[in-house]
Amino acid sequence: MEALSGISALIPIVIQTFDGIQVARGFEDDIKLYQIRLTIIQLRLSRWAAAVGLGHDPAEGELANDALEAAKSKFSGSDEIETAEEVIDKIRKVLQDAQEASRKLQHEEALDQETTTEEELSPPRFKRLYQKLRTLTQKRLHRASVHYNGTKWALYKKDQCEALTAQLLALIEQLEQLVKPADQQLDELTQDDCHYMGESLRTLLEVVGESDPRLSSAATKSLEEDKVASSVSVSTGTNYGMVVGVNNKEIKGIVFGSNSTVNNQW
Repeated sequence: MEALSGISALIPIVIQTFDGIQVARGFEDDIKLYQIRLTIIQLRLSRWAAAVGLGHDPAEGELANDALEAAKSKFSGSDEIETAEEVIDKIRKVLQDAQEASRKLQHEEALDQETTTEEELSPPRFKRLYQKLRTLTQKRLHRASVHYNGTKWALYKKDQCEALTAQLLALIEQLEQLVKPADQQLDELTQDDCHYMGESLRTLLEVVGESDPRLSSAATKSLEEDKVASSVSVSTGTNYGMVVGVNNKEIKGIVFGSNSTVNNQW
């Protein structure tokens, strides 16, 4: 239980560390791409934590024993728990090393310290997506506040950002592969994410790339279902023959009178 308790305490701290990462203005038009992808990775990690029952606000204290027992059932044994703890600690170290390297780079090359803000995530739909992603993560941590009080630091170069992204994704994928019983829960949580993002799903697909294949697949499927559900229209008048359609949602507004000649096969 000690390792599991350690994971429980470490995960929220690691997830909140992402809020300190900013992207320098030298990224120009790619600001929104890199800033939002880091937020997607943050959401992905929070989703895994929630799937195994370890997502909580550290201000609320340690998880109760019954909650830890429930989380323990998601792992096949103590070795798996210890491996997960090591992987999460590696994520913490990767973020820490990136922060130190960034500060060193800024000092040595006298790089511009100005960083992007939410207001610069334009067009506005990218700002809306960014805000929704952050809100989803904060809800997973059960935090009422979305403000980060830690030290802010910047990523100044694209290759630096891409290297950090690759390291983080490899480690998070390792976590997802480690706890197989969480797959169904991960899918359910991903569907919840898509439902919350609503119209922002199209914008998400423009920037998600390989940062969250599960979310990308769920968003694509959700948009396809919405398209099919709205593509068939049957109106009153003189209609003969057979109308075939696929309905994925509730049917409303159809009335069959006593003299109706409409035949339905369900």
